[in-house]
Order: sequence, then C-alpha cells, then structure tokens
Amino acid sequence: MDMSFAAKRVFVTGATGLLGSELSRAFAEEAAFVMLSDVEVSAAEAQRRLAVGASHSVYPLNLANLVKVRAFVDELTDAERPDVVVNNAGIYPFGDLLDSAPKEFEPIFKINTMAPRVIMQRFAKRWIAKDRPGVFVNASSASAEVAQANGSAYRASKAALEPPTRRMLSVLALTRSASTRCGPASPQERRLVDDFLRNILRASLRRCHWAGPLYPAI
Repeated sequence: MDMSFAAKRVFVTGATGLLGSELSRAFAEEAAFVMLSDVEVSAAEAQRRLAVGASHSVYPLNLANLVKVRAFVDELTDAERPDVVVNNAGIYPFGDLLDSAPKEFEPIFKINTMAPRVIMQRFAKRWIAKDRPGVFVNASSASAEVAQANGSAYRASKAALEPPTRRMLSVLALTRSASTRCGPASPQERRLVDDFLRNILRASLRRCHWAGPLYPAI
C-alpha cells in the first residue's frame, strides 16, 4: 500500500497551536500540500512562511460558528478538497465541575466536538459522492478517561468525539468501488495507515516537547 503523502492535500485545524504547528510542518516535510486552518489568521500566515512554506495555503476559520464551518467545507472546489483531514483544534478552559456554569460548556463542545462532526460529515459526503479516498485524523485525549480536578468540560468534549469517529471509519471503509475507495478497507490497511500517521504524530510531539499519550483515530 502506498503510504506517500506527496502531492496529497492535508487540511489541519488549529494549525498554529502547539501540536497543530508541528503537525503542519511534519506533513509538509512529507511533501504534502498543507491547508492551514486557524481563527488566528496572522499567526497562520506566519506559520506558513516560517515553518511550512510559502507554497502552502491558509484558511481562516472560526470553529465556534458551525454555520460558517459548514459553508466553508461546502464552498471548497473539487481541486481544493483535501485527501486527509486532521481535526486538531481544541480549547481547554480550566474549571472544576462544581464551579462550571452550563454556558461554559457550549463553546468547548462547539469547537472540540461539534465542529469536527460537521467537518467529517460534509467532507465524507463529498468524498463518497465522488468515490474518492479520504482519511480523517481526530485528536482525542487520554484525559477523557481519567478524573482530574479541572477541565471536566474539555474531557467530556473529547470523550464525545470518539463514537462519531469510530462510526465514520465504518462508513468510509464500507463505501468503496472496485477501483477506488473512501478510507482503508481492510484491518491490515487500517493498521498500516494507523502506524504511519502515528509516526508522523509522535515525531511532531517530540519536537514540541509534549510527553503525553496520543490517540489518533482514523
């Protein structure tokens, strides 16, 4: 199975963050065309120039506005459509469960959970309609499975991202033709893709000096 990212289009949300910036650079080093997306446009432009390369592109996107997220995906032309989508963006406001007001949960779930769901839904439908292969990588968190004094809304938002990710894998794996397919079709191919992307993600983590566990979902 060809694991090269050369000439592939890779869309990364939260591209200027700690992990997002290293992911963008890692994919660029693999000869991919990186589509950097972030709410901070000036920071994304600087990231493109200094770390990724001027030939790549920047897409301003506020993930808290789900209407604009949906419109952004739908308005991309076939030539702009990515082959790999990395839902990396996320926010982590501190706050204990007993002290967090319900309104504090809304922006966290919009950015960390609902925006990735919208992005997966819209891109997957277009991949399937064109019978094109595609891969999603969603940044989850080990904190979704542990009890901590703060960040309960963040942990809940990451835990809520895992079921739609697993469902999307089965949708893409089962939607294929004899010549092309959307997503890896066999367990062996899934392991190859998983191992290959984990290597890229781990290299990115080492460069940004983050020693936490990694749970990419494909």
